[in-house]
Amino acid sequence: MRQRAIVSSSERLQETQLQGQAFCRATSDIWGGDLKDLTYPVAVGGIARRMEIDASLTSAIYLQASHYDLDIVLIESGGDNQSASFSPELADLTLYVIDVAAGEEIPRKGGPAIAKSDLLVINKTDLAPHVGASLEVMQHDCLKMRGQRPYVFCSLRHNEGVPEVLDYIVEAGGLRFSAA
Repeated sequence: MRQRAIVSSSERLQETQLQGQAFCRATSDIWGGDLKDLTYPVAVGGIARRMEIDASLTSAIYLQASHYDLDIVLIESGGDNQSASFSPELADLTLYVIDVAAGEEIPRKGGPAIAKSDLLVINKTDLAPHVGASLEVMQHDCLKMRGQRPYVFCSLRHNEGVPEVLDYIVEAGGLRFSAA
């Protein structure tokens, strides 16, 4: 069966073109240069690249600007060097998630994300016996590397620790809602 791409309505396309044209004019007036008329998301991405602004941060700013009623924006970033390039300045709340299967020595290695994230989440605890990782060693290393900063052992697959992570996000992120 052939798949079709989702196509925006002509009204939405016209709206994003007009927003992009206005954004390009304003940006050209402020920083100079002659920007082509682009759709709004493309224009924002282009300027972010020109100004060397992180793509995740740009996405968050774009979402917050275009959807004013958002309570939370989640940004996922990954890669081999995430702990070294960790930037808490870019977020109100940071969670650093590590995988038990990557080895029990991960908390011991330290780095800014291990030491300074608001919450360290140690996921896939159910795999510890299969990969020879000791959760006790990981806990000891967390206490050593994080001091009083919180951490949670969890197994998303078995819903263990997940309520604690969600409670932390709601509480620390100021997301308490009143009953309607």
